[in-house]
Amino acid sequence: MPITEKLTNINLFHKYGSHYLKLDTSQLKLVSDFNKKIISKLIPFEEVPCLCGNNIFALIASIDCYGFFQSTVICKKCGLIQSNPRVKTEYYRFFYESDEYRRLYDGDNFIACYESFYHDGRGDKIFDRIVNYRNVETIKSVLEIGAAGG
Repeated sequence: MPITEKLTNINLFHKYGSHYLKLDTSQLKLVSDFNKKIISKLIPFEEVPCLCGNNIFALIASIDCYGFFQSTVICKKCGLIQSNPRVKTEYYRFFYESDEYRRLYDGDNFIACYESFYHDGRGDKIFDRIVNYRNVETIKSVLEIGAAGG
């Protein structure tokens, strides 16, 4: 996967060990442990072409807002911003089905955070809006962009 240029030189987006979200002590440890797994190849990554078929990218950031070693790139052909290389599918499943996911993103108090975030039926409201425009029974696939509750 050729990366032809680095679009940002802002140190915050490329400095390993840094983050630009406020994280508690437990989150910082989890991010550090997660990055150690990445370095030791315990978390598998794969390079993938863009949805448009192109495989030439420009680098936007070397780390994400939590400090994970995750490159964010932009496709040089269509402009789609994506994580690439990305974690392989089998690890995504483990990660999102584990408490590790919630602890990393919401801290030790992830259950209370989740309950307060969704207590108002936010997901129900989103679903109700979608069904006004589309018969969900006919949907075969969904592109989820990681926007949490909406």
